Amino acid sequence: GITGTNGKTSVSHYLRQTWENLGYNSANIGTTGLNGIINLKTKHTTPDNIKLRWFLNSLKEMGVDKLALEASSHGLDQHRLDGIKMSVGIFTNLSRDHFDYHKNFNSYFKAKAILFNKLVDKNGGAVIAMDSLKSQSMLKIAQSRIKNIITVGTKKESQIRILSQILNENGQKVKFSWKDNEYIIDLKLFGNFQAQNVLLTFACLNLVENNLENNINFFINLLSKLKPVPGRMQEVV
Repeated sequence: GITGTNGKTSVSHYLRQTWENLGYNSANIGTTGLNGIINLKTKHTTPDNIKLRWFLNSLKEMGVDKLALEASSHGLDQHRLDGIKMSVGIFTNLSRDHFDYHKNFNSYFKAKAILFNKLVDKNGGAVIAMDSLKSQSMLKIAQSRIKNIITVGTKKESQIRILSQILNENGQKVKFSWKDNEYIIDLKLFGNFQAQNVLLTFACLNLVENNLENNINFFINLLSKLKPVPGRMQEVV
């Protein structure tokens, strides 16, 4: 489950693309609809209770192994996701949005926090982006009940830390550190923000793929194959 003001769609697509390259039947549900093993349009980022469960049941019958689901503040606040246990929750960032509904920043934050307060399994994992407003607050909520947590960002306290980005005509080279080692990903993606989205994806994979620790370069190679998300900094040719 992925929540945050920006980045939900990109992270969900990147997870689905990586799982597909690993050979899983996979899908993602969010702003661009249901994508993956089947493609359908949806009215809301997080579908209503009945439609969402119909999607989940249909995907299970199709043999889907992995699902990345965007958890919008509206969907969380309106209990559309209640009863669904997430193996991992991802927090991307928080900025001013949807105040017509949430009225203030605190209410907006509390809606996002439901993912970590209630929905992520206690024995599951959490990935927290540390460069945003309320990152520390969201981290504390996750730490209060979730077993495995990975932080991502440019700050020193981030476990997966962005060290540098070199933008080029083909995308960008991102240098990052993880467990006292440094790595470089050559991304065919435009936009500074994509480095965080890709590393949030990498962090999630660390929590759900048992063989990643011994095959980090293999997974970095998979991430270098990521393709742009529809409507998100696509190259015009």
